[in-house]
Amino acid sequence: MSKSKLKIKKRKEADKLDIKEIISRLNFSGILCIDEYKPKRYKGYDLIDSDAKISRILYLEKAYTLGRGIVKEHFQTIKSLGIKPWAIIFDMRACFPKAVKPVFGKDIIIQYDYFHIMKIIHYHLNRAMAEYRRILKEQGIDSLDIWLARWVILKNMERWSFKECRIIEGLLAKYQGTTIEDILILKQKIRGIFISSKNQQKAYLKRIALQGKIGILRINTLPILSSS
Repeated sequence: MSKSKLKIKKRKEADKLDIKEIISRLNFSGILCIDEYKPKRYKGYDLIDSDAKISRILYLEKAYTLGRGIVKEHFQTIKSLGIKPWAIIFDMRACFPKAVKPVFGKDIIIQYDYFHIMKIIHYHLNRAMAEYRRILKEQGIDSLDIWLARWVILKNMERWSFKECRIIEGLLAKYQGTTIEDILILKQKIRGIFISSKNQQKAYLKRIALQGKIGILRINTLPILSSS
């Protein structure tokens, strides 16, 4: 059977089912990821719900705005269809967190997605590098090497090429015990909270431990590890 005929057959079979039945057959893991997409030449948004564990789309809905009321209605819709998460992941938009608990209950776990958190962290680390370069400039010390390597410094360690590893080795030899070394350490420790924590409790313990070390680091422009 050709791919086109198979697709038509699947569509016909799916049309026989109620949407609740389709969703129930998707075996939702309980970890929901919601994201918004704004197509070009379209005034509204697409709200996309997916199973965060297996990256499978569960439901899509158009939204003309992203106000809290609209998002709450969307959550009520997916709940009525059988999508009842125990954990939810979304970006930093203010409309999401305040609409979650009234629909799914106060015990639902809220997680901001890694990409947007690291985007904010990189912003502050960039500022810390700029401030350190300013201090070096006032002391008459050339720091062009930091500027040229700033994106390598912020890049995930496991993605460094051989050449980039040599660049970092050179920077650490020159800037050991400075803000540059602290940035490299802090960046990896924050990443470790997301990547290597086996459960929520261990992630919180790692965050608390890191909060305790922030005071001894030479980075004072990082209001990013709240206790909430």
